[in-house]
Amino acid sequence: MKWLAFFLTILFVGMTAGCQTADSPAAYTDISGEELHSLLEDGEQFLLVDVREEEEYEQGHIPGAILFPLGQLKENHALLDPEEAIVLICRSGLRSAEAAEFLSEQGYDRVYNLEGGMLDWPGQVVQDECLP
Repeated sequence: MKWLAFFLTILFVGMTAGCQTADSPAAYTDISGEELHSLLEDGEQFLLVDVREEEEYEQGHIPGAILFPLGQLKENHALLDPEEAIVLICRSGLRSAEAAEFLSEQGYDRVYNLEGGMLDWPGQVVQDECLP
């Protein structure tokens, strides 16, 4: 019986070791479209990084956003300045959350995920082709 209690304790500790608690700091910060739009209008400076694919980007993106698809971001993140405030953008907020988590794990401190992605973006959207 003691072995069973010991085993269950070890199993519980192992399962919860990687969990984030309420006291743990967030690896990145979610930001709403409204909040980001307001900050940009007030002159706040962010590096806007769109992690969608080229076709999605060309259909419409936030003015000033650079295209850096998620797969390329993971391979070439060192091209980004880890000291700069970075907002990651995708269609719905899922890929950008994955990118935000990845950059945070790589030591980037000022990382924001556009919660709801382009679907919840209230501001201007521009359509143009990517630069080579």
